[in-house]
Amino acid sequence: METALKPQPGAPHAEPVTQATPERRKPDIALVEAPPAGVKARQLLQEARKASLEHVAAFEAAIGEVRDLADAIVEAGDLYGPGLNDFARRLGEELFWKSKTLAALALRQRAAASSPA
Repeated sequence: METALKPQPGAPHAEPVTQATPERRKPDIALVEAPPAGVKARQLLQEARKASLEHVAAFEAAIGEVRDLADAIVEAGDLYGPGLNDFARRLGEELFWKSKTLAALALRQRAAASSPA
């Protein structure tokens, strides 16, 4: 199948007509300059510190929940088997003091995270 147009006999020779197509403008894209390595490192460190605060908060909440469960077992008295009440009591006491230590360490972590690097 031929796609080229053949001139008609006797017809004046015409120049091909080109349609005016709007010139396509290239979008004006400006690239944002990447920050220096030191600035990027500080930003990443701040993000990591923020994530560590969330992790510590979840840890504190989990220890509090375990303490509450241990206290509930202690309050149930003889409902649980031999030794379990004593174990829960000792664990609850130990977690009470460990949670105080964790709270102090978490406070230090929050202070370190809020200070500029």
